[in-house]
Amino acid sequence: MLHFRMRRDGTVLGYRLARSAGDATLDAAVLAMIERASPLPAAPAELAGDSIELTVPVRFALR
Repeated sequence: MLHFRMRRDGTVLGYRLARSAGDATLDAAVLAMIERASPLPAAPAELAGDSIELTVPVRFALR
């Protein structure tokens, strides 16, 4: 689970693991993913506030 905060324009302000995947390599991949994804798409006008905080699940499929 990844918890992050972003500005309305999509700039990621901060992030942390809300729950570990149980594997250090997968945890590092989640953190690298959010770093690469910034800036995210802008927030929709319907969402109020200067910043938005979300906690989202991240799923991996190992092949």
